[in-house]
Amino acid sequence: MKATAPKTSRIDTRVGDLAGLDGFEHEALGLFVPSDVRPLRGVAGFVDWRCDGALSRTLLSKTFVGREKEVLLAPTRGRLGPRRFFLFGIGPAKSCNVERLRAACLNALFVLQNAGVAPVVLAAPSGPDGDNLEERFIGVTSSLGRDKIELVLVPPAPSAPLHP
Repeated sequence: MKATAPKTSRIDTRVGDLAGLDGFEHEALGLFVPSDVRPLRGVAGFVDWRCDGALSRTLLSKTFVGREKEVLLAPTRGRLGPRRFFLFGIGPAKSCNVERLRAACLNALFVLQNAGVAPVVLAAPSGPDGDNLEERFIGVTSSLGRDKIELVLVPPAPSAPLHP
């Protein structure tokens, strides 16, 4: 009998910009942070903005730097819909392959489940311009299944250049 690949169902996504975060009503948010992308970009950058630079200060203090397997729980202090967010380090974005993203997602699911977080909402990490880190992340989360992850927040699509 021939083995077949597991079926994947596209995970639900929502834009995690400032407006999307303002309407966010879940208990917690899992953010994936590369160690080599500064300033923060994408959803993590919007969360940092909404939290008055708290993530940037954490990174500058080296309390959390985004190393692979690094985890930090932080309160939002009422600046976002969720009461808390979990930071998950993924190491350098430039070398973050599907296997590392999958391991990071599985670790996040384990941590969030043990913290009593339900439903699970994750934010796709953002790498350098031209990187497809968000798309790879969505592929990984889709392969894990909608029964484990309710929603993935993604950065807004890049706007068209003002001048051709």
